[in-house]
Amino acid sequence: MTSGERETHECDVLVVGSGCAGLSAAVTAGHRGLKVLVVEKEPVFGGTSARSGGWLWIPASPPARRAGVDDSAEKARIYLQHETGPHFNAARVDAYLEHAPKAVDFFEQNTAVKFDLGPFVSDYHPTSPGGMPGGRSI
Repeated sequence: MTSGERETHECDVLVVGSGCAGLSAAVTAGHRGLKVLVVEKEPVFGGTSARSGGWLWIPASPPARRAGVDDSAEKARIYLQHETGPHFNAARVDAYLEHAPKAVDFFEQNTAVKFDLGPFVSDYHPTSPGGMPGGRSI
């Protein structure tokens, strides 16, 4: 490439950032046959996800169900409604509780990603209505 020329790339989906959300979007789009380009400003991939503990709070997840954890979207909804008070957004909470376990299942079925259950990682307030002493974190 000569000075002044710009490199171009064509894609169906441009993902900006390579953290958990960005790479999840890239994998999902790629699985659906779309041409994906991930761009990252840092010299390594992972974003802040690479520095986190890596825990996800997913009520009634496939790993929890396999372990026999007694949980449900209804219990988690009660917990979230109690914890968020006047900021509770039923549509967003219901969408999350419906789709988050499906996302875990998608990654376990279609990628090499496997999730481990954190059976003793409690909700922030496990004694609150709908709270649990463990089994929602993976």
